[in-house]
Formats: sequence, C-alpha cells, structure tokens
Amino acid sequence: MNYRREKIPLKTRIIVGIIQTIVLAVGIGLWDYFKGDDLQYWRYAFQGIGFSLLMSWMFRYEVVKEKK
Repeated sequence: MNYRREKIPLKTRIIVGIIQTIVLAVGIGLWDYFKGDDLQYWRYAFQGIGFSLLMSWMFRYEVVKEKK
C-alpha cells in the first residue's frame, strides 16, 4: 500500500481553527468560572488563538491512500 501526503486547504484549516478557538476559550472560561477564579478574557483569547495556529501548522497535511 502506498500513501502520500496531501495538503489540507487553507479555508478548511481556518474554519476548523475558529471552531477550536471558540471551544477552547469557552472551556477554559467555564473551568475558571466554576473554580471561582477571576475571568481573564485576554488569556482565553491568547491561548485559543495560539493553540489554533499551532494545530493548524502541525496538521496541515493529511495522509491518503494512493489510487491504483
């Protein structure tokens, strides 16, 4: 079986990154809220955007099976 790397389209990576940012920021915010800590919106935005950019860069390729 032969496999090859194929680049994921930028538009798809941006959409997935936005969804990841929102989910991560809300999750961390809820965690802090229920823990009783102060809400720090700049931290949630920074962590969400940083995480999304890192994941988008790391997983920019997908491995697909070559057709015969």
